[in-house]
Amino acid sequence: MGSRLKEDERNERAIRNLLKLPENRRCINCNSLGPQYVCTSFWTFVCTTCSGIQ
Repeated sequence: MGSRLKEDERNERAIRNLLKLPENRRCINCNSLGPQYVCTSFWTFVCTTCSGIQ
């Protein structure tokens, strides 16, 4: 269980570092600031609103 926690922390740190890049600071769909979700179909960051659009 400890290794799983370390892996989760490593993944979270990687995502936070990716969000710091200028091209990832805005939602890929609507261009709003501060996307909080990763779209794994396209490997992009999207905002809360766009994360619910199908």
